[in-house]
Amino acid sequence: MARVAVVIPTRDRPQELAPCLQSILAGSEQDFEVWFIDQSSRDDTARAFEPFRGDPRLHHVPSATRGNCAARNEGTSRSTAPIVVHTDDDCRPRADWLAQHLAEFEADATLGVVCGQVRVPQELLRPGAEAASFYPREAVFEGRLPPAWHWGITANLAVRRSVLDRVGPFDEVLGAGGRLRSGGDADWVRRATAVTRVKHSPKPEVIHLGVRYDEDARQLMLRYDYGLGAALLKGVRSGDLRVLRQAASILGTLSLGVLSRAIRLRRPLGARRVLSMMAGAWAAARTPLSADRRTFADPE
Repeated sequence: MARVAVVIPTRDRPQELAPCLQSILAGSEQDFEVWFIDQSSRDDTARAFEPFRGDPRLHHVPSATRGNCAARNEGTSRSTAPIVVHTDDDCRPRADWLAQHLAEFEADATLGVVCGQVRVPQELLRPGAEAASFYPREAVFEGRLPPAWHWGITANLAVRRSVLDRVGPFDEVLGAGGRLRSGGDADWVRRATAVTRVKHSPKPEVIHLGVRYDEDARQLMLRYDYGLGAALLKGVRSGDLRVLRQAASILGTLSLGVLSRAIRLRRPLGARRVLSMMAGAWAAARTPLSADRRTFADPE
């Protein structure tokens, strides 16, 4: 059995497969397996995997599921390794990525989750650019939430299998490709901090190349805000009152930005973000919860 399983969702991005796998294969940790969960509508991703089929550590899994969270759940269920590490197809892990995650768990037997660094190359950023990133300061969260907007993201997240039953699966209604568009990682990390120790560490690092520009970037942020509103409202409905302070902080920060621009007679650009969060919260309010209140009840 491998020491660590890497789970990577993908959909209709065959050009990302080889560079992503090559960066993992070039790493310093060799006792691993990779589960590439392929939700593509075409067979070109499967063709892109052909050069790698001779390596028994690498698994390409065509999947009828939809959404980032559903793919992560499927990859986790197919693997047996004691540590499961998540990333994305447009990420390029550093050579010591897996070794650094394993070192964190080996240094602290009580640690259940590690949220690593997700860095966007500076040369890809310009005005109007947006990309998911995470630059953590080293800290451990147990029973308390990380600061607003800084939970950690599934582009670089590792979990000890022994805590999965307590945390539960990713919510398949949330997350990219899910009905509520985003928020799957924030929701999962929130639940994890209630039952185990979650560490933010800058040492395991991936480079994220998925940068969006201009209108694509604005639409990306609106999807993030919609999903975040849904995830926060779900937390409140689940009885996690820690979320109330964070929701107030996030909405307050966005609203102050809108007001500041309006006072200066400038276009209130943040208003769409506030409305998107509120729309996501309203959608979450109308979506039933599962019996254990960890996920929504209709992962369709």
